[in-house]
Amino acid sequence: MHKDLLKIHSFFLYIFVFLLPWQTVWIIREVFYGDEKWQYGTIGIYASDIFLIAWIFLSIYLYFDRISEWLLQNKKIIFVLLCFELWLFMSILWADDTMLAFYRTITFSCAIDLLILLWILPIPRNISIIFIMSACIHAIIGIIQFFTQKTISLSYLGMQIHDISWGGTATITSHGEQWLRAYGGLPHPNVLGGLLLVSILLVVTKYINITKRSCLYTIPCLLAYIVLTVGIIVTFSRTIWLIGCISLCGLFVYFFIYTKKISKVIILLITLCVTITLFGIFFGHLFFTRITHDTQLSHNSFSDRKVYLIHAYTLIKDHPFIGTGIGNYTNTIFRTYTTPYPIWFFQPVHNAYILLCAEIGIIGCSILFFLVAFFLRTLQKAHSFKKPDYVTYSLIIFSFCAISLFDHWLWSSHIGIFLCAFFIGLILNQKTKNTL
Repeated sequence: MHKDLLKIHSFFLYIFVFLLPWQTVWIIREVFYGDEKWQYGTIGIYASDIFLIAWIFLSIYLYFDRISEWLLQNKKIIFVLLCFELWLFMSILWADDTMLAFYRTITFSCAIDLLILLWILPIPRNISIIFIMSACIHAIIGIIQFFTQKTISLSYLGMQIHDISWGGTATITSHGEQWLRAYGGLPHPNVLGGLLLVSILLVVTKYINITKRSCLYTIPCLLAYIVLTVGIIVTFSRTIWLIGCISLCGLFVYFFIYTKKISKVIILLITLCVTITLFGIFFGHLFFTRITHDTQLSHNSFSDRKVYLIHAYTLIKDHPFIGTGIGNYTNTIFRTYTTPYPIWFFQPVHNAYILLCAEIGIIGCSILFFLVAFFLRTLQKAHSFKKPDYVTYSLIIFSFCAISLFDHWLWSSHIGIFLCAFFIGLILNQKTKNTL
């Protein structure tokens, strides 16, 4: 019976990880201002949430003694975590939309539970393979979207139609033509790019660590590597391109120096260069346009980002210590500016650090700072950079930190919150090396 429960426990985690990038959601509430939908005010239960909650409860049942012992041994970090959760719950009191603030607080609480349990419990060795498989499906969908310049609506998978003639659709304009950027099954190409960047770092590590006993994984890893590379390219996310180059170079340099598998590193480098070159031959004009951003759309994008920074400055000045309340950034800024603009015009500032400061204030940010300091101290004591998984997870966290400088989705979206919690939990798990 106990062994059966352990299998079910692992199964729930597998399904959660696979479903995490998918936007299958049961919408509980939608908010409209006039005729315009407030996208960031939508409340729903994602399919991945169901399996996560089931996994959390089963974890408590199966590993109650281990969890209790860990809690007693780590009172300081538990105290800081409880302070942070308490502050999020308190922000409900002054938030304009209390229901949304409560929903977002519960989401963060589940993410924190995921992080802690991944830290202290045995984790299946092949959990990253499940994540890569799910990401590859999104990459293939994105590649098809780019080459056909069409998207389809599959509500059960959370996929929507994105038409290049619609305002708000992510496109590239080159030589008078508009090209649709790849969405995959995600809400924006930048989010897809972030997902694929994480996955390609995992694939590189898997490929280089392949032994003679597992040589059958060589071809699948290379195919996944190519698919993910093309997928990142067709998102045309400059942020992901830049951070991806830095992270991949760092990983290649690490393996080149600390392992004797130099031939595998060279194969990956050649494959990457050939893939980019072939794509550049046929779509070089899109690369050039995206890099030089010499289009009206690009100029509008930079102009909008400046406006969002002004909005953020206004909110932080008005609510410096307590913030607007978790999840209440866009509706608060909408109420602050009495303008004829619709609700969709008011987007989160494209910097996750400024956004969280605006939502939880200086007090909340201070608690979060101490929490991060505890995590860094734990990692510094526990590891060396001679462990491939540790280095890979470190580069993933670095990528998240860098992406957060230019985008907000790691704080403002469901997938962003749980991606951060998932990989922070995995890197902390390297301290105990709990694997099934």
